[in-house]
Amino acid sequence: MRKILFIILIICIKQLSAQVCFTSTNFPVGVDSTIIACADFNSDGKLDLVVASYNINGLYMLIGDGQGSFGVANIAYAPGFGLPPSYESCMISSDFNNDGKADLAYGNPGSVKVLYGDGSGGFPTTNSFVVSSSPSSICSADFNGDGKTDLATANSGNPGIISILLGDGAGNFSTHADFFAGSLGLWAITSGDFNGDSKVDIATSNYDSLWVLLGNGSGSFGTAIEYKAGAELISICSKDFNADGFADIAVSNTNSNDVSVLLSKGASGLFNPAISYPAGSMPWSVISADFNSDGKSDLAIADVGNNSVSVMLGSGTGSFSAAYTFTTDSNPWAILSADFNGDGKPDLATANENSSKISVLLNVVTPACTGCGILNYSPAVPNICMVTTDSVSNYNYNMITWDKTPYNNVDSFIVYRKDAITSNYLRIGSVSKNSLSEFTDTALSVGGPNGGNPKYSSWLYKLAIRDTCGNIGTQSPYHQSMFVQKSGSNFSWNAYAVESGQTNPITGYSFLRDDNNTGNWHVLVNTTGLSSTDPNYANYPNGNWRIDAFGFNCTPIRTQNTYLKSHSNTTNQAVTGINQLASKNEQITIYPNPSSGKFTVKCSEKISSIEIKNLLGEKVYSSNLPIGQSTIDISDKEPGIYFLTIQSTTSSTTKKLILE
Repeated sequence: MRKILFIILIICIKQLSAQVCFTSTNFPVGVDSTIIACADFNSDGKLDLVVASYNINGLYMLIGDGQGSFGVANIAYAPGFGLPPSYESCMISSDFNNDGKADLAYGNPGSVKVLYGDGSGGFPTTNSFVVSSSPSSICSADFNGDGKTDLATANSGNPGIISILLGDGAGNFSTHADFFAGSLGLWAITSGDFNGDSKVDIATSNYDSLWVLLGNGSGSFGTAIEYKAGAELISICSKDFNADGFADIAVSNTNSNDVSVLLSKGASGLFNPAISYPAGSMPWSVISADFNSDGKSDLAIADVGNNSVSVMLGSGTGSFSAAYTFTTDSNPWAILSADFNGDGKPDLATANENSSKISVLLNVVTPACTGCGILNYSPAVPNICMVTTDSVSNYNYNMITWDKTPYNNVDSFIVYRKDAITSNYLRIGSVSKNSLSEFTDTALSVGGPNGGNPKYSSWLYKLAIRDTCGNIGTQSPYHQSMFVQKSGSNFSWNAYAVESGQTNPITGYSFLRDDNNTGNWHVLVNTTGLSSTDPNYANYPNGNWRIDAFGFNCTPIRTQNTYLKSHSNTTNQAVTGINQLASKNEQITIYPNPSSGKFTVKCSEKISSIEIKNLLGEKVYSSNLPIGQSTIDISDKEPGIYFLTIQSTTSSTTKKLILE
């Protein structure tokens, strides 16, 4: 598989002055795409994209809005587009006829085809110019110093031939002049001033060699000099990576899964031996720009095997950092860089061969955080404050709580629970950085026969940070919920446990009883042990019992006392002699839930009272509810979890409400 186009290579260093961050969005095209180009094709001052595929007879254009978004793809040119049926093709944009409108040029079998833009997004006029064989890559520059744009192609046929076509400034090109570069067909081409004589030189590549041809300034080139660099040199770019005034070269090596950088030796036009950097799986296109605005050239690579773009930051001395990776759609073949949203930073776009979409990656503000810019940076490891049950009345779920204030560069917090069957930690949800720093575990069917139900067992939880670049950090040490059991009047519970490497915050436990299932808890005993006896157990057939752990030192959400302790499950929770409406789900319906404050309640029997309590057990709403349908409005309350208790003369139920 061979294909070349614009891709961004990023330079690597051991210590970075700034991190780089891209956010990726996919835009539908309707066909797989393998080549891509960028310009303002409709003359509105905003950059547009054109894409095509090696096996699709048509050119598709996506109009940019100047903010980094692109409209629906439309066919901009169809008749006889005829890209060669191979992986070797390319496309560039320039103003070839000097009319102020963006044109296109791409490789066709045995020729270069030029499409002249009309300034409104169309290409009504075309022309073809013969080259020595089918072009696999194309570049443009002023090779003869006359101020007019010329073309050069790397051709796929054996032996390796570069074809030079000199432009007349009116959109026409001369008969091709050919220059030899090895015995194998060529795959990639780029230009640059490698010896500092202000004349444009050429570099090209084939399977295992890089070839450099020095220009004489009149459109002719000297004998090609061969350099070894990796295996299957599929793409090539040129930039001054070490700031010595001479252009250097980077090539992507698809078979050796790396990028090779060759630094110029200066006025001789020769190059130092290649230095290679790991670049994912099947690195394809490579390009260079200053992505982190530090004045140093970086690299970006389309990583076909990992469906991503790898960005390597430059040190300014010719070395590069380990790659930052950013997700694209499937099989990114071609990559280019431009400022799509007008913020002064180079963005990225990829044509994706095994996808009907292109990917646009906007260069966003580098997050300010401790550790950013250091090799192998990872988001901070957060700490769980406590795991507790989610209410003073229901105890149906576990709630994980943390203090989010110490952490910068956070997109969201991800919560994991240990699977009782596999012992793996499963992701059960996430919480936005802008939400309350708590997560209620309702995934009761995941991770074992009893899921995460606090009525059946204690459970272990971990937390991780996803930063604004999409990196997910190391999971925190676990915190374990408490589970209380009874045998007659004897009660026992597990210690509130934390994973090694952190200090257990627990200073003691309170053993509590709710005498008659009314929500009125009182302490029977405070203890540092893990068991206790209720001598009056027999007097409270409708009672509930629970354990509270004390000693937590964090302020996860507010400063309320309920967040400074962890509640266990309760025992004997079902109340004798009262029918539960919860077992008659057809009698009551609540929607929408979650809600911004207004909940609709439908009942099929007469209700004597309705109450809503917050997590502290404080009543925040009460009313009577007739048969039929009514609306409850608590939009004036603080967002969070509430509990709605509905009581009739013969039955009761409690429902959880989520106020957003």
